[in-house]
Order: sequence, then C-alpha cells, then structure tokens
Amino acid sequence: MRCALASVPETDLHSLGEITKVPVQSLLRLVIDGAVHIDWWRLLCSSAAVSTTPIGRQEWPTPLAVERSLCEEIRCR
Repeated sequence: MRCALASVPETDLHSLGEITKVPVQSLLRLVIDGAVHIDWWRLLCSSAAVSTTPIGRQEWPTPLAVERSLCEEIRCR
C-alpha cells in the first residue's frame, strides 16, 4: 500500500484500489486504522482523495463546523 502511495502524494480511492488490487472496503478499513487518510470534509465516493499524510481541514466536521463552512461558502459567492 505504501509503495503505491510513495510515487504520488495523493490519489483517489478508485485508482488506489486498482493499483493495489485491494477492495474498497479494505481500503476504508485502512482509513479507520489511520494508515491512510481521506478528506473528511468532502463526499466519500470512489473519487475521494487518499493520502499517507492528513489532507483537508484538520478539524472534525461537527454540525456547527459544517454550518460555519457553508456560511463561508455562501459569503464567497
């Protein structure tokens, strides 16, 4: 797994599964175990970014934080 991610700092979940021949369910288990990281602020799907280092905002998306994030996004438009 680490060899697959060593050449690129970040890839998507689908590509990582194809490269390693590991089912997505097992890759998600590695996320839970902390071996690989995803951006918790984005939709979890096959195109979700996966990395060996933490990616995305480094705070847990609580309802208040999500609401704040949505308000900031609306203000930016």
